[in-house]
Amino acid sequence: GQADEDVLVRDAVVVQASLPRFLSPGDTGRLHVELTHVSGAAGVMDVTAVGHGLAAAPDTVELGQGGRAVLDLALSPTDLGEHTYTVSVTTPDGVTIARQLRLSVLHTDPRTATTERFVLKPGETFRVDEAVLAGYVPGTVTATLAAGAGAVLDMPGLVMRLTSYPYGCTEQIASSLQPLLVAPRVVDQLGLMTDAQALAAVQDGVDRLLTRQGNDGSFGLWSAGGFDLWLDAYTTDVLLRAEAYGADVPPAALRMALNNLRNAVAQAGSLFDGAASYAYAFYVLARAGEAVIGDLRYYADVMTESFDTPLAAAHLAAALALYGERERSEAVFAHAQLLALTRSETDDGASDWRDDYGTDLRDVAGLVALAVEADSAVVDRQRLVGMLVNPGSANSLSTQEATWVLHAAAALDAAATGLEVDGVPVRGDVLLRFQGEASEVRNGGDDDVTLTLTTFGVPETPQPAGGVGYTITRTHFTPAGEPADLTDVSAGDRLVVVLEVRPQRGVPGGRLMIDDALPAGFEIDNANLLRTGDVHALDWLALDAGAAATESRSDRFLAAIDWRSNEPLRLAYFVRAVTPGTFHYAAPLVEDLYRPTNRAVGETGTLTVRP
Repeated sequence: GQADEDVLVRDAVVVQASLPRFLSPGDTGRLHVELTHVSGAAGVMDVTAVGHGLAAAPDTVELGQGGRAVLDLALSPTDLGEHTYTVSVTTPDGVTIARQLRLSVLHTDPRTATTERFVLKPGETFRVDEAVLAGYVPGTVTATLAAGAGAVLDMPGLVMRLTSYPYGCTEQIASSLQPLLVAPRVVDQLGLMTDAQALAAVQDGVDRLLTRQGNDGSFGLWSAGGFDLWLDAYTTDVLLRAEAYGADVPPAALRMALNNLRNAVAQAGSLFDGAASYAYAFYVLARAGEAVIGDLRYYADVMTESFDTPLAAAHLAAALALYGERERSEAVFAHAQLLALTRSETDDGASDWRDDYGTDLRDVAGLVALAVEADSAVVDRQRLVGMLVNPGSANSLSTQEATWVLHAAAALDAAATGLEVDGVPVRGDVLLRFQGEASEVRNGGDDDVTLTLTTFGVPETPQPAGGVGYTITRTHFTPAGEPADLTDVSAGDRLVVVLEVRPQRGVPGGRLMIDDALPAGFEIDNANLLRTGDVHALDWLALDAGAAATESRSDRFLAAIDWRSNEPLRLAYFVRAVTPGTFHYAAPLVEDLYRPTNRAVGETGTLTVRP
């Protein structure tokens, strides 16, 4: 025989607890708890709630049969990090029901970096302690110290810039892998990750890059497939390096990528589309052993002048060197150096829009790296390295500039001597990464040693609104078109966030990233940008909705857009107030991804959400 019966398994008291998605230090939010009696003994229940910055809960709550109680516990965390909160209820008959929740406490303000270079004379000591972190919010700040060639070009700063880069187009993903592929020793000395973690990070980057590959082997900047040969060459270059590093790169995907480059250069002809992309494709194919030597000789002998940027000429020269064409390679390297020196004397090229994501600084760095790789004797490395010294910080470099300067620094790899850290002699570029434990650096040698100290973090005092190249403002409206008062918003209200970016006179436009941090009381209600007509009451705004990509994160809204106009750019999206409290509202940021000195921040504010 057989029989069956339904069995109900449930808690005697249902405990539903919720926290904000995140908070910033100084925010005032709440832990919302709902208690519902469903079975078992009713009456007085013991309640406990513990966690960082959490107000005390009442000791007891009385729940009758089927009764319900709501607790709103004030929450004001001060410490950054991940925090665990536990809510437990004990029924009159001794049954305990517990729930655990996690809350991220973080700073959403734009990060900055400062760099200081100085000389440590023989016998002098420099102390790395809390003083180097002054002016930054504790918990967000890291300092790095370097000596030797790594100090001149700030290898630690470049590594930190690239490994912590916050955005993710194909070029940026590929660039973020470069420190692991080009300077693994520096990554290890900085203590950023173990060998196993580095390999896992490279593999993750490779997997992400391959999601951007189309059926023809090409790569899109924000989606699968495209028509950007320079990006195809750059991504394939990184995939080849990742395979050599030990990552699993599917052979079929790599073969498609190389075939795409080979098909493109076969149709290069007279280089009417520009030589930079074809030159890089020649170089990548040469590294894979698949370039056509006759093509390389033809372009070197007949069309050298067509390679009109230092990096394009250097790529062709390096490709020739890989095939043993020493004389032709040196002639093209000499042409590349002449271009670099001539362009530096006439124009810094910082404001030009270039399809190869570059600047003159990037090209000089690439020329140095490729000349060292090819062991060129005609390139004056020291003179060119002097052109690479950045008066600002690594954060003022684009991902392309940082990548190729890192290539150059790793190729030169000149070690400092005579230095001691806490009494222990050391030899090498990178000395240490400082987050709180003091160290002393002493020059025990006979020669002066140049040190570079770079500090990254969130400033204690928010940056004032303004910038270079652009201005950005953020305003809020109700769906009825009325200006919204951020000191008087109710939970559940929908608002329209409008971001306006104004190019300054003389700025030709660029590949812009608009980064609008959210306060903890808001969440994005619709990930799509609004178009003119979506909110009839705001038709007068004349919105622009042609972003190359948008991304809705829990703590910010991102939009990438190519903007070549001098007219204002206006974007808008919906948010909803979800959590009562008072919250820090970090400033919006606009940055030219490949001219990061063209950068601006808006006003920092406060949001108050009523229940």
